[in-house]
Amino acid sequence: MRKGFSRSVRDGAVSLPWALRLGVLALISWLAGAAAVRAETIVEGTIDVQEWTEAESPYHATADLELPAGMTLALEAGVEVRFDPGVSLVVRGTLSVLGIEDKPVRFCRADSEEAWGGVAFRGSDSSGTLEHLELSGAST
Repeated sequence: MRKGFSRSVRDGAVSLPWALRLGVLALISWLAGAAAVRAETIVEGTIDVQEWTEAESPYHATADLELPAGMTLALEAGVEVRFDPGVSLVVRGTLSVLGIEDKPVRFCRADSEEAWGGVAFRGSDSSGTLEHLELSGAST
């Protein structure tokens, strides 16, 4: 057996040197942290779902979004929507932003330097409920 490496089997356990134990713990911690990073959900074009959830957040709008007449989109508390430069949301249906005080819904720019387009309600069928919405970085 090599010096510095002891192997004893007791109740099915293997004893490892302290440096190797630290390395294994570091690897496990790193893997756990990597799993906790959320991927973004890409959105563009016509919105055809009824709900955006915090679990799927952040949402990244890479092209203009349109919520058609007759369609309702609910954004639950804690959702963040990041808009690329110049990208807008046009609401022709019903937009329900359901943020709460300690978990607002955020509309912000994806690019720290360039503004996104904004939100526009268009047509007689458009409506919205905007509870605890933080909107920043839009051009209009």
